[in-house]
Amino acid sequence: MKGTTRETWIALPVRSLAGAKTRLAPALDAPARRMLAEKMFRHVLGVAIAFAGASHCMVVTGDPDVARLAAQAGALVVAEGEAAGMNHAVALAAERLAALADEQPRLLVLPGDLPLLAAGELAVLVAAADAGASVVIAPDRSRSGTNALLIERPDLMRFSFGEGSFEAHRRQAEQAHLTVAIVSRPRLALDIDTPNDLLELDSFAGAPDPKAAADG
Repeated sequence: MKGTTRETWIALPVRSLAGAKTRLAPALDAPARRMLAEKMFRHVLGVAIAFAGASHCMVVTGDPDVARLAAQAGALVVAEGEAAGMNHAVALAAERLAALADEQPRLLVLPGDLPLLAAGELAVLVAAADAGASVVIAPDRSRSGTNALLIERPDLMRFSFGEGSFEAHRRQAEQAHLTVAIVSRPRLALDIDTPNDLLELDSFAGAPDPKAAADG
């Protein structure tokens, strides 16, 4: 990647598409939710590959459909149990990365539900690390969850994704005396979990209509 001073790998932990986004049930039926989850995953993976290269993208999943899509795109697939959870998945990615890389690279963790993600957002995260941050955190719109986490080395901290993860990651990094950068950008802050998130997505100029996306 141009402009970076250190190798960066991107990890995408993705659970089952079939059971994804149940909180969207008031707005989308089960087939539409699955379609939307797949489209968002394809989008995030495509942006990650365009930015870092397929050889530096890792998808951790227990879903055969996700694994197939990732493999077709050229990404490395790491298998896990469907019910293992995001923190276990990211820990698996960190372990695999430690075994693959000659030197400890940066690890950038992205969820698979960032429909507005673009390479520019990833460049901002990497630029913050280039400027000296050991940990770069991008919160969600509510500043509760973590929509991107970039760490200088995979072994620097424990992963705490889930409710309240933004503060958990920031607190843990500060307690370890690591330099922390917070990146707040609207397109990176929007993940899709609730019907209100769909409305927010629709409010962005040029954003695709979420129900049209779900309909394929």
